This record gives sequence, C-alpha cells and structure tokens, in this order.
Amino acid sequence: MPNSCQEHPQRDRKIQDVLCGMLDSVNSGLTPETARICIELMRHGVQPKQLAEMIRTLKQEVRVMKIESGLVKTMENMKMKSDFYAIRNKNLSSDSLISKGDSTVETRQ
Repeated sequence: MPNSCQEHPQRDRKIQDVLCGMLDSVNSGLTPETARICIELMRHGVQPKQLAEMIRTLKQEVRVMKIESGLVKTMENMKMKSDFYAIRNKNLSSDSLISKGDSTVETRQ
C-alpha cells in the first residue's frame, strides 16, 4: 500500500514549500533542503521537540567551533579591536587612557 506522500506528491510539495517559507520567515536558519529532511524525519516518527532540541544543540556546537577556530569574532574581540583602532587613529598612548567599565575617558596633561 503506497503512503500518502506517494499518493499526492504535488500536494506534499506545496506543503513543504509553505513550511519552508514559514521557517524562513521566522529566521530559523534552516535551508529548504534541511527543512525537507526534518519533515521527512518527523514523517518517520522523530518527535518535533526532540528534533528542534537537536538542531539547537548542533547550531550551538557549530558556533562554538567557529569561535574557537577564529572564523567568528566575538563582541569582546571586536570591542578590543575597535578600541585599538580608536587609540591608533587619535595617536594616543595607552598611558593617556583611563578605562572605567565600558567607558573610556581620555586624560590630557
């Protein structure tokens, strides 16, 4: 006996396209191919909540790997670089700056 996917391929394709559009509009970060794989996994019995948790975990692991490899700059690194260029562009030495928390105060003598 054929399953419902084989009976109505055009309808199923439209449903997948709508779901992919919804995932895209909520910035899920899933490609259409990944979304189709997820749909297929759910058709075969994978629980949606477990699948969502696995995707979140994998995305987090990828992000950590990118940060560790230097492919993604963290906000802290970007701030340090920004501060460096500000000092360099103003021809200021580090001795002439007093840092208080997030704000930097220039001292002139």
